Amino acid sequence: SQQEIATVNQALTTANHDLSAEEPVEKKKVRLRYTKRITYIAVLTAIAVVLKTLGNMFTIVGFRISFTYIAWIVAGVMLGPIGGAAVGLISDALGTLIGGLPPNPLLLLSSTLFPVFPALFYRLPIKNEYLKVVLGSVVSLVVCSLGISTIGLMYIYNMSFFKTLVTYRLAQVGVFAVNLVCIGLLFPVIKRTFLKE
Repeated sequence: SQQEIATVNQALTTANHDLSAEEPVEKKKVRLRYTKRITYIAVLTAIAVVLKTLGNMFTIVGFRISFTYIAWIVAGVMLGPIGGAAVGLISDALGTLIGGLPPNPLLLLSSTLFPVFPALFYRLPIKNEYLKVVLGSVVSLVVCSLGISTIGLMYIYNMSFFKTLVTYRLAQVGVFAVNLVCIGLLFPVIKRTFLKE
């Protein structure tokens, strides 16, 4: 019986040792996932800032030739609503400051929310994943670019909503369409490289 007790104690000790050995591994995995996520946020934010800065250099009567939407949509799909919102918020704030202007709260809100809708729609049980991206992005265009951003510019230019929309925002539909086509071309690579988990 002493031998049996010793065997049980040995088994328990081995099990406890195995559990304690697994703990650091799990913590390491969590830390790596967290680090990977932060890295993606930083990289996508940097890309969005560069694209926004370039867009600010090519703005004619509200028509901004920019590919910032690509970075925001990809951020939403890759990082989810919170990570995407972080990229939208930080990139818009930094891009605006680099452009020599103070951030506008409504425009900042618009940029923050833009990646959220693609992120939410991407989680819908629809087989066609690119269709989900398109649907979420179109909602973002209507709610954020044509809605919230128009209201923000309305107060800056002291115009009515409709006049501000026609003068400064409707041109973004064309820019958005070009961005969406680029997303379609890039999506297979993005899916294969970053969304395989």
